Amino acid sequence: MLLSQDPVARALALEEGLPRQVLSELQESLGVTQGELARLLRTTPRTLQRQGERLSPELSDRLYRLYRLFERAVLFHGDASRARRFLRTPNPALGGKSPLELSVNEAGLEAVFDLLDNLEEGVYL
Repeated sequence: MLLSQDPVARALALEEGLPRQVLSELQESLGVTQGELARLLRTTPRTLQRQGERLSPELSDRLYRLYRLFERAVLFHGDASRARRFLRTPNPALGGKSPLELSVNEAGLEAVFDLLDNLEEGVYL
């Protein structure tokens, strides 16, 4: 993906707005439709289509939340295919919601990261 590994560079990129291309890259990585991506970003497909060369800082921030989730799921599961399956599957530890569904806000993302932390430590809920 087009995001720098440097956290400061990432923060600055989010402030100026991520390149529009990151939308399609994340959509492909997550294996979701444009409509699903719009819902996950709490916007509409039309709003996504109207974005210029750079996304708004607000949309960039929401997109980065999903990017972090996908990155963490790949790290835990070892490959993108297994990570996508994990992210799309409802999980009892998340109230029956899928990690993607729950991660539409910061508190939900934190809950998914907590679940991944527990799984990494061998604590199965």
